[in-house]
Amino acid sequence: MTILYNSLRARVRVHNIVSNYRLLCRPGGETIPVIKADAYGHGLVPVARALSAAGAKTFAVGSVAEAAALRQSRVPGRIVSLLGPVDADECQVLWLHDIIPFTHHPDQLRLLAEVSRHMDRPLGVALKCDTGMRRLGFTRRDAAEAARIIATTPGLELVMLSSHLATADDPDDFDYVEAQIQEFTAIRDQLLALGLRFETNLANSAAILAHPAAHFDSRRAGIALYGGNSFRGTPLAHL
Repeated sequence: MTILYNSLRARVRVHNIVSNYRLLCRPGGETIPVIKADAYGHGLVPVARALSAAGAKTFAVGSVAEAAALRQSRVPGRIVSLLGPVDADECQVLWLHDIIPFTHHPDQLRLLAEVSRHMDRPLGVALKCDTGMRRLGFTRRDAAEAARIIATTPGLELVMLSSHLATADDPDDFDYVEAQIQEFTAIRDQLLALGLRFETNLANSAAILAHPAAHFDSRRAGIALYGGNSFRGTPLAHL
């Protein structure tokens, strides 16, 4: 006996995602679309192509494999892997497809430095700092040494400093956002004092909407691209 199941389909209106992207670009500077996890289930390549046509120059995904798939789709622009490599094979993929990895652990940095010795060109990397999320990243105490390793490794180039906000979507905990902004600024200034030059980004979707002080050079727009608004129903006076 053959059992037939209903065929379910999701209809994605990509033009709405593009409209949200343009809205998130209004503060100025670069807005980086976060299209990890198959663009939050909306389709990695179709969403990336639509956003590229709308002016997006940089895209952030999760894994190195997802970044490689996006590169192979021929969507132009920079591609950032937010998780970075887990082994030497993934490091080689970074060079092959010109992907910028987030580096958030000394072991990951050592792996990149080792693989870079066998490559014929430098790879741009992003330094992920922990400013209060308590998840991934170098603390202020360790960030300078990590940046020094990148700067003194011929095959690596520091192109971005980043962190993630823990409570940007919680109006009752905006003081913690301010503390993270101050910590991020301190790390940035510490690295600038070493003579390094790099792009900075801290703001997530909630911070783009409610925390202008967190905008820095560029911002990462994730859930807001797809219509998610953490502040829906929150009185304006509370933001």
